[in-house]
Amino acid sequence: MRKLIFLDVDGTLVDYENRIPQSAREAIQKARANGHLVFVCTGRSRAEMQPELWEIGLDGMIGGNGS
Repeated sequence: MRKLIFLDVDGTLVDYENRIPQSAREAIQKARANGHLVFVCTGRSRAEMQPELWEIGLDGMIGGNGS
């Protein structure tokens, strides 16, 4: 069964030094390889997101105070 996974950005997906842990990258890639969709849910706008987040392979976002 396909699942939708929503992740917070600050302090969850990205540490407080603005780094994306390798373990987070691998977990997202594994979830997507298993057919799940991964989204970020944040108060940030798309323009405020690190480009590296999109390179991981996110499926979309809820953001810009719409979270």
